[in-house]
Amino acid sequence: MISKQVLVTGSAGTIGRIIVRALSARGHLVRGFDRVANPELADQRLGNLTDVAAVQAAMSGCAVVIHLAGTPEEADFVTHLVPNNVIGTYHVLEAARVANAERVILASSIRVGKLNDWDRQVVRVADGLAPHDLYSFTKAAGEVMAEMYARLYGMTVMCARLGWVVRNVDEVKMLSQEKWHRGILLSHDDVARFLVGSSENELHFPTATRFSAMFVASKPMVTAAVEVTEACTVTGFEPQDVWPHGTPWAEAYRGLSGDAV
Repeated sequence: MISKQVLVTGSAGTIGRIIVRALSARGHLVRGFDRVANPELADQRLGNLTDVAAVQAAMSGCAVVIHLAGTPEEADFVTHLVPNNVIGTYHVLEAARVANAERVILASSIRVGKLNDWDRQVVRVADGLAPHDLYSFTKAAGEVMAEMYARLYGMTVMCARLGWVVRNVDEVKMLSQEKWHRGILLSHDDVARFLVGSSENELHFPTATRFSAMFVASKPMVTAAVEVTEACTVTGFEPQDVWPHGTPWAEAYRGLSGDAV
């Protein structure tokens, strides 16, 4: 395994901290980019996605970028979602193009798929984009932009439609009350496996354009909600966990739900 310089945007967030630890443990040189510091990182740049110079400076010398930063769903479309999730994604893709980055992994969302079909059928990438709110629209727009960059500039870009990575006890409570979420969960260990593999492994794209969108989820607790075929085929990812295994929330979930874990 060859050590790589990897930029992780959103490096102070939940998934950011998970992948910073996993990549560092594998011997990669990790640089963080976020508005706040990650105390586990020596190499990090503080800034905003809307600051093109800051994004370009953070990208300098990096072979891989894992773009996790963005504004979550409960935010104003014009003042927050578009600047951070659309313009910010453009800044990351353009900086990666200029820097001749080896590969780009963009965090999309499982919610760009056909949300209303999850309880009736397994949702696949081939079903197309079907955002259901302005947040998921910005993530879908980022996927379209990413495909364009891969096609026009020969870049290697993967859009990871990440499942629900439970972040805190409040989310554990929500899960214990709403059973339909059980098919879209992504454990901490599985998200680390996927992002490490996407950074390191030989990639196998189905077409000459080195682009792929892919759902990423752990093994379902009962029934799968999404198909992870693209993630497995392109990156070599194989989910190993059934939630809450691979997370720090097993005891909390057992106490709230009464389920055996």
